[in-house]
Amino acid sequence: MQKIIYHIILAFSLGSIMACSTTGKNFATRYYNENKDMLDSIRNRFRNSYNNKPYHLQFEDRNFRYISFEILTDSTRQIYRFDLQEKDFTDTLEKYKYPAAEIIGLAADMQRIQCTWISKLDYYENREQKNLVFISIRSNRLKSLLSGEKYYALAFFNDRQFFDKQGRLTDKTERRRMREINGQVFYRITDRICYAITGNFR
Repeated sequence: MQKIIYHIILAFSLGSIMACSTTGKNFATRYYNENKDMLDSIRNRFRNSYNNKPYHLQFEDRNFRYISFEILTDSTRQIYRFDLQEKDFTDTLEKYKYPAAEIIGLAADMQRIQCTWISKLDYYENREQKNLVFISIRSNRLKSLLSGEKYYALAFFNDRQFFDKQGRLTDKTERRRMREINGQVFYRITDRICYAITGNFR
């Protein structure tokens, strides 16, 4: 009897893991296709405003009410937390000479598609410094009892990237070597955009 129960539990666990994996892959493709225009707009607006004055944005709660604004300079990093129902966020943006209306509009669009984090990451390729825009998405469709909460992470590169036959991001100079971002293997969406399902939002 114990063996039967053990096999039932094992089969259930394996089935749940496979279902979660399939759900994640299907979600990634569907989510990007459904929100492509908005994601591209968020990425481009963030990149343009970041180039003028660096910052990162993070929503801290599942209701997308509280936001962290990370001010970046050459020597310091300051993080402020705001309730978006109050006007403190606008006041702080204006105090530090950020384009308040532009960033508040960006945050509103992030709320709309459940984008929980946006940042710019630097990396080196053939000793040349490059960068990408990193976006993570929170969705209940990626959550399961076994694996807990997951995030859909998007990496937007400026240049064409290379992928293996399984669609995994690879190194440009050594194609057989996987190229990880924040310790995660990423998969192809387009030649310049790839995704991962991850347990970390950043």
